[in-house]
Amino acid sequence: MWTRVQAAAAKKGLGFANFSFYKLGKSATYSSDFFDVTVGNNQPYPALPGWDNVSGWGVPDVSHVMKELTGRLTATSKTAPAPVVAAPTTTCGDLFTDASGDDSFVYQGQTFGAPGAQPQLDILSGKMVLTPDGRTMRTILTVRNLSAVIPTPGGENTFNLVWTLNGLQYFTQLAIEPGGLVNAYDGQIIHLPVLTKFQQLHVDTGKLTPGPNGTVEVDVPLANIGNLALKQVLQRPNATANIRMVAPVAGLFAVVDSAGPTNDYVVGGC
Repeated sequence: MWTRVQAAAAKKGLGFANFSFYKLGKSATYSSDFFDVTVGNNQPYPALPGWDNVSGWGVPDVSHVMKELTGRLTATSKTAPAPVVAAPTTTCGDLFTDASGDDSFVYQGQTFGAPGAQPQLDILSGKMVLTPDGRTMRTILTVRNLSAVIPTPGGENTFNLVWTLNGLQYFTQLAIEPGGLVNAYDGQIIHLPVLTKFQQLHVDTGKLTPGPNGTVEVDVPLANIGNLALKQVLQRPNATANIRMVAPVAGLFAVVDSAGPTNDYVVGGC
């Protein structure tokens, strides 16, 4: 349902559904946007008028929710899914590329800068490389003009590279803190009912190479990510560049740019 609403939203959408649902739940249009469940319980909580622990705000009426949040009942644009190769590529080149200047700093419907104004978060390409000793995976993102500048009202820039192995989603993450401090992590992604959580499991070595076509690198030991073997396939690697917000809602992330997936990655394929 949220995908359908997002398809009618302007620019890059409305972000997480939670903020918008609570906004509607507290508005004068609540009764037309949700069917309020007021009968029953799930022990020990009873269903009540308005929000409750049994059914939240109730059952969304998608058409009304879409109209209230976007002013539309139809999609503003259609985006074709990224192509998926029939056979995985090898490690020799970029796993995905992305257009230059397509970064956009929009958070919960509010625009914080013109499109293309954040070159330090504009991903151009990504690749994964096994070190010669076979013990470490390097994930490398190329950025249009990399720097440690954190746009206002952000508190941290992060770059995530995500892939799937045996049904689990793994990631590497490089975080740029105020003052240029760099922290690097790897972990697994956990999908919860109301959010997607990047669970940081290990601290890794991270490296920035600033400037035009600068790079973001995280070196992760294979022991941290399933003790990968040669020729294993890591499915659908893709990346996002994000800003951790300080305001209006601290701690949540705005996705400024995304890239991939296009090709799979074969460990040690070259």
